[in-house]
Amino acid sequence: MNPNLAVSFVACMLVLHNSQSFLLSQEAPPPTKGGQSAAAVNRAHAEYDAHMSKQAGFESTYNRIGKVFQDTELDLSSIRNEGIQQQFAITNLAFQQLAIGDPGQSNSNTARRPNTARLSPAELERNNLLATKSRIDIEATMRSEQLRQLSATQQAIVRKRMEAARDFEKLQQEVSAWHQKWPALFDPYWRHTDPEGMHTKQENEETLAALKLRTPTNVPALIAQGLVEIRLGQTREAIKTLDEAIQMDTALNVVAFGARSLAHSVLDEKQKSKMDLQKAIAAAPKSPYLKWLRADLAASQGDFPTAKKELASLLTLQDHEIGARRFLAVLTAIRPGKGTKDPADALKHAQLASDLTGSENWYSELVLSMALNVAGKTEEALAKALHANELAKEESADKCRLVIDWIENKEPLAWKFVP
Repeated sequence: MNPNLAVSFVACMLVLHNSQSFLLSQEAPPPTKGGQSAAAVNRAHAEYDAHMSKQAGFESTYNRIGKVFQDTELDLSSIRNEGIQQQFAITNLAFQQLAIGDPGQSNSNTARRPNTARLSPAELERNNLLATKSRIDIEATMRSEQLRQLSATQQAIVRKRMEAARDFEKLQQEVSAWHQKWPALFDPYWRHTDPEGMHTKQENEETLAALKLRTPTNVPALIAQGLVEIRLGQTREAIKTLDEAIQMDTALNVVAFGARSLAHSVLDEKQKSKMDLQKAIAAAPKSPYLKWLRADLAASQGDFPTAKKELASLLTLQDHEIGARRFLAVLTAIRPGKGTKDPADALKHAQLASDLTGSENWYSELVLSMALNVAGKTEEALAKALHANELAKEESADKCRLVIDWIENKEPLAWKFVP
């Protein structure tokens, strides 16, 4: 038996301990006052912190199992049975390959980047299989004639080791589920980054204030902060915020690169925007958030066909359907096609979005008015636009009046997708 295996195992635990201790030392953000979005952001903070607090339990279990391995290593070496020795050597090696932390994270920067949420689905599955296989192999050993040939003391040592293997398998499954859920913690933040540009400045400022009360290593909130800063016209600050998120190198880098690409585009830094977009696509081309950001980017550059293509792929996703339908309707209203299909599609999307949100949603009513107008239903369009204006807050009413003027005066619609 190679004693270096046990030493390596303990070393891995120490690395994990250091990174987790850094994260858990951060205080949870205090509650903040503000509108509905700010309150929702605070709930997202609480959900994120509750998720990350599970690291303490994982660390405790990991250390306990490691101590069993360390305590029984010398005793196992005294068992003069080549089959059992070989089996536990293989099992030890399997344990070394089971990653609780981030497999893409080198030991040199663990303390700097403690956010451990970068295991791919394939790596998670591989680790689960390794843990299960090692447990099955040891159980087979325990039922074998080889075990019965050992003394009572030696059998107790093997059983103790076997129990640790079972615990490790269970731990690996829990950690895998923990890793898999982590990227989804961005979902509640995304909803309040104002992706459609329908919030007032005050609402976005309140949301931004709440986002800044995150724990330092809360990457989902950090990316959301960058997106809201873009919406508020604080583009340089947004780039700095997104730089910080990208440095943490998590599974959400696809969103961070996509958002930074949009920020560079707003500043007319075309080459930087292109490079960031390429990095985002390379990371996760099917990410719904990236598709939305690509649509926003394309629309702001006048590339409506690309924007429509990206949005069409979001129509089957419940969390993105309403926004995607409204966005598609707006694009067609601004630049309708030469045939009759585009106005009909715009009206279909706008009407479905209105049906899903209700007639008291000012933005759905406004988008429906735009779709009705390009469909040639001017009177209905004006009535809807006036209704939207009544529902909207004063600041949002500026956008409503823009559409009303467009319907009444038949002038080109000057619509801004990003500040």
